[in-house]
Amino acid sequence: MLKCYNHFNMIKISIVFSCTNEAENPFIIESLRTIKNLGDLFETIIVTNNQNLNPYLETKLGPAFWQIILLDNNSRAARLNEGAKKAKGQLILFHHPRSYLKVEGYRTLLEQSGWGAFTHCFERRHFLLDFTSWYSNNVRGKIKEIYYLDHCLFVEKELFEKAGPIPNVEIFEDTLLCDKLNKWAPPTLLPHFAVTSSIRFSKNGLIKQIVLNQILKIAFLLGANDELMNKIYEKGLNLNSNH
Repeated sequence: MLKCYNHFNMIKISIVFSCTNEAENPFIIESLRTIKNLGDLFETIIVTNNQNLNPYLETKLGPAFWQIILLDNNSRAARLNEGAKKAKGQLILFHHPRSYLKVEGYRTLLEQSGWGAFTHCFERRHFLLDFTSWYSNNVRGKIKEIYYLDHCLFVEKELFEKAGPIPNVEIFEDTLLCDKLNKWAPPTLLPHFAVTSSIRFSKNGLIKQIVLNQILKIAFLLGANDELMNKIYEKGLNLNSNH
């Protein structure tokens, strides 16, 4: 459980979003609507390279209760690191912009220490998507102790600072972050769901996206160039970066 609260700092949880192209993303809108009602123990930081994002969010949600940081960088890792630098909370939630948590998920963070992730599922049912989530939770997660950002990773700020910043690569930065954190403590998988958009599978096709994911994992293990891998991953989508 989080302890040693600073009486003069009421913020306990810092929620950090790394955003690029979110104009057609209902998940971040729903997430921010939920976060808005969490109270003063939470702060929200949005780091983006898109100067039009803040006006867009305000048209959907009204006056900003979040802190917006403009960072002209195509790397999601760089944006997450910048958000972590500004975080005032004792625990940081690296929130995927296309994942959604319920109120109970956010509030359970007040009782967490160390680091971990939420249980993954997609917003729609299909046996291949269900298997992907099962593998993410039970094989890559519980056995390999690697969670991707769409699990919504959380980490105590003190632990994050000890482990060092997220490696500044364009893809698999979440894998490298987990590798670093695993050297300090094992992760906790929370039972609350991070409900994630299946937009990549919808746009690319289920089989194509699954095959692409596996090819890129092999390329990563073989030490392929991160910029090239990300260009392939983002081709025609431009979700996490502008390619």
